[in-house]
Amino acid sequence: MEKDRSVYALTIEQNAMLKRKYETAVFTIAWLVGVILLLGAMLYFCRSAHAGGFAEVGQSHFIRPAEYIWWQGPYPQEFRTDSGYFRVGYEKGPWRVSWFDLGNYSTRALATSDEALLADGRCNVKTCAPPDYYETRGSVRGLLFSGVYRKGPMFFEGGASITRQSFQLHTETLNNEGRNGPIGAKQNFSGTHTAVGYMTSIGFEYRRFTVSFAYWLNGKASEFYAAGSTPGIDAVKTFSVGYRF
Repeated sequence: MEKDRSVYALTIEQNAMLKRKYETAVFTIAWLVGVILLLGAMLYFCRSAHAGGFAEVGQSHFIRPAEYIWWQGPYPQEFRTDSGYFRVGYEKGPWRVSWFDLGNYSTRALATSDEALLADGRCNVKTCAPPDYYETRGSVRGLLFSGVYRKGPMFFEGGASITRQSFQLHTETLNNEGRNGPIGAKQNFSGTHTAVGYMTSIGFEYRRFTVSFAYWLNGKASEFYAAGSTPGIDAVKTFSVGYRF
């Protein structure tokens, strides 16, 4: 019965349904609109003597998803959540438009199909069904529209983004005692979701050089199926150095 099947298996099926439901054209249109806005802003800024460009490079850290989303505490897991960060854009007065790349992430873990029993404390590593293998990979990029407030050497920035997250999921059944199918069964999903995200940061500037810390929320760009859960990664922190031209 469907209620006895693993949440992970159901998630994969829901992901596949959503992928068929949402056409690639939706994402393409969103990106074309973003590119047009960026190009328009570049042309507009370049006409102003008070406008200029800026660039940032640094480190990003993806906040791992909550337990029971692709990993479970009692079982082995590996998180590769540190990546490179890059951002380039233009500004006029307090307003900015920029393109950003938050980098890539991946997770690997063993997890039991008895996750409900495990979460309720009704089984443990010895008594739950033997675990299966789960691997996720993703990347986040987008366009940010933001405002900057400067006070002496400090500055604060916040804005909204058109965020695009790519997500891949691979599962492999390692035993015949769970609910994910016969041993050796593999399931794969890949998708891309574009949605509104948010960013806020604080930093310091000295002679056009900047140092800043930022917090990014990917919002619905990290949701890949109709149930509304978040199999991708929502929150990202970045630390960067930059220069204003």
